[in-house]
Amino acid sequence: MYLGLGLRLGGLGLSGFDADAAAYFDRAGVTDATAKAQINAFVKGLKDLGVWSSSVVWPMRSAQNKGSGTTLYTLGGLGTVGQYDGTLVNGPTWNPDGIYFDGSNDRVTLPNGAFGTGNTATSVIAFLKNETYPSRQIFLSQGNNNLSTDSFSLQSPDAPGTSDAVSIAFTDIPFATKTLSWKSLLVGNTSLGFYGKNGGTVTSFSLSNSLNKSGNNSAIGSFGDPAGVASFNGYAGLVIRINATPTTQLNSDIYSLYKTTLGTGLGLP
Repeated sequence: MYLGLGLRLGGLGLSGFDADAAAYFDRAGVTDATAKAQINAFVKGLKDLGVWSSSVVWPMRSAQNKGSGTTLYTLGGLGTVGQYDGTLVNGPTWNPDGIYFDGSNDRVTLPNGAFGTGNTATSVIAFLKNETYPSRQIFLSQGNNNLSTDSFSLQSPDAPGTSDAVSIAFTDIPFATKTLSWKSLLVGNTSLGFYGKNGGTVTSFSLSNSLNKSGNNSAIGSFGDPAGVASFNGYAGLVIRINATPTTQLNSDIYSLYKTTLGTGLGLP
């Protein structure tokens, strides 16, 4: 029986949903029953892993967010409610599998610091599907005064060959066979850079430059300045930032959780 009191019993709402999940439904206007169940399971999973309070999540499948308009609402316990919400710019489109970026100048702009600050431990994982190989800029914090040498970014470089790669502080690290199917990619840093793919082994590497993750032009999908340079072409289903040292276990845990909740039906490997 609904009493209209908005009561919460512990972490569980009267509806049976986690209270934080239910608050997100209201804020983002989520109405689809299947999407609500998926979001609820994902939120509970983050809490079970002990990373809810250190996470900010950008869900991009249309049913799992507003699904219209230009605001990309966020989940997670990091920061204040709405602090890291994004804005769709130049017409990326909402789709059942995720936001589609056309490879021209589409992007989702984010507040400065959306991917962390300083050289604190940070892990960022993107779940995406390239439509073409030249699909580079998945996310970026462009660094101090837009200097590319201290950027914190995840790229899938368009150089010829058979390798995918990540780039952090513009150091390219080939690490996997290219594919146009769904996949996840991780980058992160402490005093080192880290990368991983599809929930697998996370490897560290030396950084050629110090980082400035709180720099200008934080975004998903494009540099934005200049527009059209290295823009992403494809679908992004979710990006998640976690203030934690990148490890193989963390990569595996988040990958498995997403694949069985918010990523159901995408065909992740």
